[in-house]
Amino acid sequence: MLLNKIKNVFHRKFLRTPGLEFLKKNISNTKKKENHINFWLNKASQNKNFKKFFYNLKRESISNINCRFKNNNYFLDNTMFKSLEQNGIVIIENALPYKEREKIINLFNELKNFSYSNLWDEPPVDKSDKSQGKALRNCGVIDIGNFEFLKKYSDQATKEVYGRIVKPSLEMHYLKLDQFEEETLSRGDTYLHSDRFLPNLKIFYTPFEITEYDAPFEYALRSHIIDKDYINCFIYGKNFDETDTETKCLINIKEKVIVKENTLYFAFTNGFHKRTAFTKKGAERFMLYLQYVKGFNKLHYLLQ
Repeated sequence: MLLNKIKNVFHRKFLRTPGLEFLKKNISNTKKKENHINFWLNKASQNKNFKKFFYNLKRESISNINCRFKNNNYFLDNTMFKSLEQNGIVIIENALPYKEREKIINLFNELKNFSYSNLWDEPPVDKSDKSQGKALRNCGVIDIGNFEFLKKYSDQATKEVYGRIVKPSLEMHYLKLDQFEEETLSRGDTYLHSDRFLPNLKIFYTPFEITEYDAPFEYALRSHIIDKDYINCFIYGKNFDETDTETKCLINIKEKVIVKENTLYFAFTNGFHKRTAFTKKGAERFMLYLQYVKGFNKLHYLLQ
């Protein structure tokens, strides 16, 4: 346990994929931000898989491509990858078999009831922030090896996007809006925002239906494409979200992910996205996330 904590601290401090922290610390120094961004984006452009998904696309020439699909034998086919490449998101209904979905539901019930089995990597953490609309948030970390079909999807997607199989960090989040107050908007959550300026894949899974009232995910289609307009958002922006005037040219067509139960979606979250605000008092949201900033870190950019 102690060794894992030391490894996590070392990774966060020295190896974690560059995010927006440096840009925020140097918010008024345009030249410093530009040099930092160009250095890392040049490194990323040397990855031929990143070239395909992020660089070799012209935003204005892309035709409207469907981003919603039915499960294809628990496999991502070429049409799905084409949607991910051009739209920055692909959504798959009926994604997991019954047993795996039920296993995930049972773990979410543990988060909801604050009663935990020994499957968790460490005890889940209550991350509720009463200042942000009084939303309860309980989160847990678990190994991808516990989920056979999720792992298959992850392995296939990362090999295609990163050029190698990357092990994800898997987090499960249970949210519930306080029964007495509606949620207020917050940066980095309920405003359209970017997680980082470098290519970034994130996978989401919900075992339950998400309606208009359940804080659905929303994505600005094609905002993941790395071109001059995209780069200028990070050089000249202040908040790196929809409140910056520089982002207006990227946020045009939006996809609100209102879905049936047992839905999996893949999104490039260097593109602009958000969790929409809860609009129903007492609403709940169950979301599983796969992220890759630990598995594909600074060293992979520098040594490729």
